[in-house]
This record gives sequence, structure tokens and C-alpha cells, in this order.
Amino acid sequence: MLSSATSLLRLALGLLTVLLVSACASGPSSSAPSGSGVFGAPAPNATPRDPNAATPVPVPSSPSATPLATEQRFLEDWFRGTPVVIAAQPPMTLQLDVPLANSFDAGKTEIKPALNAVLDRVAQSLLRQSAARVHVNAPADAGGNGGLAQSRAQRVREALGSKGIAATRVAVTEAAPRVGGPVQLRMTIPANGAQPIARSKGDVNPTKKASPVKAAGWTEKKD
Repeated sequence: MLSSATSLLRLALGLLTVLLVSACASGPSSSAPSGSGVFGAPAPNATPRDPNAATPVPVPSSPSATPLATEQRFLEDWFRGTPVVIAAQPPMTLQLDVPLANSFDAGKTEIKPALNAVLDRVAQSLLRQSAARVHVNAPADAGGNGGLAQSRAQRVREALGSKGIAATRVAVTEAAPRVGGPVQLRMTIPANGAQPIARSKGDVNPTKKASPVKAAGWTEKKD
């Protein structure tokens, strides 16, 4: 029996020796220590991410200019520094007010050069925007009659017709006429019925040429 016990002890010692040799041969573990920054572990000085923080949303690019804004900018470029008042009333209305003194002589219906210069540019806007319409409201002189106001508005319609605008696109005020005040050109420009801007041969860049109103003898508006 002593011989058997000795044999078992030698066998156990041999197995233990084999295990120790194998452990030494394999060396230390190759796993990266915690905090090394490798494989997604945070670097020692990194700020921990707030799990409740919202995901950043990219800022959308500015939308394309609407037809109304495009024509407003076009007309303002031409008539900056003159008494023409241009006011947008979104989403579809753009109104131009032209002083009566620069539009008609007292008691007359003939269109003066300054108003004609305005109508040239209004016609260009209407030709670019195929769905646009314009409403004309011309005033009477102080103490004048309604017939004079109607005749003046009709002259404006005819002038626009000579510039390529169909009479069906030009409305004239039928209500009681205003006395004094500016000639009002109220354009309606739908956002979904526009044609691309296309310059004609005679449509020069307003940044390279003075306003046609100045050429017509209009005095610049003083601030």
C-alpha cells in the first residue's frame, strides 16, 4: 500500500508541475487595462458623455426665395432712393405707391415719365410671374371727380398692355375714387404659379445702371 500511495503522490506532483509550466508559458493577459482609451474605453482625461443629452440636429438650409420676395427685391433695387414706396404683405401681395405728383399732372390723364418707368418694371415682374395679377387704384385730384380717377386707372391698364400684359391680368378699382394720395399698384403673386426668372435683352442689371426714375427727372428721396 505504501508503494501505491507513493505512486499517486508522484503523479499529482507531475500534473501540478505541468500546470505551472503552462501558466508561465502563456504570459500575462493581452487585454488592455481599464481607462487606456483603446476599443471604446474612455481616455483618462475624457469628459464622460451625458446619457440624457439630446442628439444634435443639423440646421436646415435656408429655403429658396419665394416669388413675392424675388420681385420685391428686384423692384427695390430699381427704385431705392426714390419716392416709390414698396411694401410686401405676405403671403402673396406686393404694393407699390407712386406719388400723384409724379404720376399725372393736375386734371390730366397722360402718364408722366416717372410713373411710366415704374410700369416698365412692374410689367417685367408680371411677365416673369405668369400667375401674377395687378390691381390699379388711381386717385382723383383734390376736388376732382370720379371720372378722372377711372380714366387714369384705365390709362395705366393700357400702358401695361403696351408692355405685353394682357388686360385680363389688370384690374381697375370700381369703387368710389380716392381723392389725392398715390397711385397704387397692388400685385398678387402666387407662390405656386411662378416662371423662372429670365432677363430680356433690355432688362439690365440694376446694380450696374441708375434707376430709370432718376433718368425721368425724379428727385431722390431724402432720409
